[in-house]
Amino acid sequence: PQATIDALTFYPLAPMVVQAGTIAIKYSSAPNAGIATPSTVTVSNGSTFNKEVTNGQWGQQALLTNVPYGAYQISVKSIGLNGATWVGLASPASVYLNSATQQTVSIGYTQSAQYGSIAASLHQANPESLSNPILQVKDVTSNLALPQQSIAWLGTTSFNNLQIGHNYQFTIDNLSGLNNMYVASFAPSSSVNVTGVTPVNLSISFPTASPIPSVAVPVNLSGLPVTQQAQLTATDNSGHAYQKSSENNSNLSWLLPTNRQYQLTAMSVSDSSGVYLPTITPGSLLIQSVAPSVVSVVYKKQVVTTEVSPYVDTTLNDITLWDNASGSLQPMGLLNLVKNSGVNSLHLAFITSAGTCAGSWGGYYPVANTPTGYGMSVLSQLKKQGVKLTVAFGGAAGTYLEQTCTSKTALVQAYQTVIQAYQPDALDFDIENAMQTNNAQLDQMMQALLIIQQQHPHLKISFTLPVMPYGLVSGGSNVLSRAKANGLSNYLVNVMAMDYGPSFTAKTMGAYAIDAANATFGQLKALYPTQSDALLWQRIGVTPMIGLNDTIPLNFTLADAAALKQFAIQKNMGLVSFWSINRDNACTVNYVSNTCSSIDPKTGKANQTTSYQYVKTLHQ
Repeated sequence: PQATIDALTFYPLAPMVVQAGTIAIKYSSAPNAGIATPSTVTVSNGSTFNKEVTNGQWGQQALLTNVPYGAYQISVKSIGLNGATWVGLASPASVYLNSATQQTVSIGYTQSAQYGSIAASLHQANPESLSNPILQVKDVTSNLALPQQSIAWLGTTSFNNLQIGHNYQFTIDNLSGLNNMYVASFAPSSSVNVTGVTPVNLSISFPTASPIPSVAVPVNLSGLPVTQQAQLTATDNSGHAYQKSSENNSNLSWLLPTNRQYQLTAMSVSDSSGVYLPTITPGSLLIQSVAPSVVSVVYKKQVVTTEVSPYVDTTLNDITLWDNASGSLQPMGLLNLVKNSGVNSLHLAFITSAGTCAGSWGGYYPVANTPTGYGMSVLSQLKKQGVKLTVAFGGAAGTYLEQTCTSKTALVQAYQTVIQAYQPDALDFDIENAMQTNNAQLDQMMQALLIIQQQHPHLKISFTLPVMPYGLVSGGSNVLSRAKANGLSNYLVNVMAMDYGPSFTAKTMGAYAIDAANATFGQLKALYPTQSDALLWQRIGVTPMIGLNDTIPLNFTLADAAALKQFAIQKNMGLVSFWSINRDNACTVNYVSNTCSSIDPKTGKANQTTSYQYVKTLHQ
């Protein structure tokens, strides 16, 4: 079907009424004469309306008309001029239009805070192994001291966020060298004005060295063998070492710089008849402008023997047991071990770090100088029984204290805590893996041990290092080099004669241990050529791994122990130890056990038939 429209009429619609208002942008006066016009102001509702006002004039206002009703955010661009920044501010920062009433937004600017800097450069190489200078800075304008900063020789350091318009005064304390005093010079001046954001350069140098006044310290020697020299060392509180030698028993005059505190030490000497140990009085000396009283050095012949001191893993569950008295785990098993084995000296292994600069046995039991602290009661009992105790640090596993203590002072304190808690006769440092080649950590360690030796002269120090039959590996040699470089020379070298690898089967493990000892002697002789053979042998220890080694088929038998013992007696070697007395038990397992010596792969039989045969073989 179809339909016809005969007439159509159109009626106009009423115009749509848009509700809109006006925003007045009112500008402040110019914040700086160099800024010609205001920056861009943006008015936006975040979607359909976004208007930039770019034609503003200082002290006037710009009108935005026909702005639809709604909420608007006003933002202002910052202005940059000659390195300075003025931040634009809108007040209010948001408006809401809902009527024809004009909304006014005031635009202003504030200058952001400006800071200057000073770049200090030390244009000089270190003249004699001095410590890095410490820059002390004072803001003279505000009368405030800034944090001190160290500057490296031939280095640069910056002081930032300095107030522009302020004056800063730089000083460096005089540096004491071995025999000279060094005074800092600043160019263009030690007084520096910060006038803008451009860094100010400051040059530092130590152009002259002034001799330090010295006095002659009289030294009386007695008891020194006629064929030997006295080797004396005075170490000041900056670590400078002053050495003096004298032949026979003649008295000597020792020239030392004034106004310093010294720790005095003397090296042991030996001849064909034995070793002579020195007693130096006083051990500490403050030298001012007048010569102090006489220093006395008396040598006495000592009867020395080879010490037998096996390692014991204190954290194994045959040693660490529950103690009802303290209500805690304690190394109670040490008491029966000493009683049953007859051993009179032990290396207690190992103190490491549990992540902080504080000692912890195996990373599990913190060192605590309290009545119920780990090992306090047990080790005190052993000391009363006459057992010599060596506390061993480090080892093959875990994190070393030397790797977590970030300063020499902190490391010394960590060592002191151990010493105060257990009163050991010696400290042993088993240095393995990456620590052997970390010279920064090694240097800090050696410097800390120098302080420990000065404070505890009776305390023996040893370094336990990996070895091959042909001598110390390169990492171990590096440890000794760092010790010597830092002035530490009174220590024993204990070589771990074990785990050479399966290719070392041509000789017995006893013969290889003797080879390692002889090779180590040669390396020590090269480091200390003036020391007698007798003294150097007293500075050497050998530590095999009894029974089956980690690198099978290597195996250290009771016959090997007897051969090593005879060699040690022949050379009057300082120490024979072994890893470990926990393993000095019989068993028939064919793997490496922590609690027994396993079987000999060559014979298929147990390495021993009763407990403690290894330690008794070495003690006989």
